[in-house]
Amino acid sequence: MTHPPRNSSFYSIREHDSVVMPHRSQKALLKLSKKQIKPGLVVIELTGRVSMGNDCLEIDRHVEEHILHDEKHLILDLTGVHHVDSAVIGQIVKSHSRLKKSGGMLRLAGATGMVEGVLRLTNVNKVIEIFPTATAASENFPAEN
Repeated sequence: MTHPPRNSSFYSIREHDSVVMPHRSQKALLKLSKKQIKPGLVVIELTGRVSMGNDCLEIDRHVEEHILHDEKHLILDLTGVHHVDSAVIGQIVKSHSRLKKSGGMLRLAGATGMVEGVLRLTNVNKVIEIFPTATAASENFPAEN
């Protein structure tokens, strides 16, 4: 198996708390950034097109990292996401389950258009609360265990 050269766009670009994942189309990159609102509560902002493969692995890695650092209340801010596929829906549900088992919680924010439609069609909204903004999602979070 041949690997692309190190300077190829195949590799993730990591800057501060942001990750840009190359995708099928260079126009549609997943960008992931995070910010801590208060101890134990983190917003992970996703933008672009989010699809199976590396995108799901990156989300999974971030959720696991936060659980290990005892940051178990997460908000996935989907305001900038214009497309998700079924693998991403599965990853969101998996993340919700892992956080719940660790004593935490996942909330979704900012889903509109196609993304909101898919979340409702798959009934994710009946399992995970969806808020119009990350600010609204951050209010009244249960106290840390």
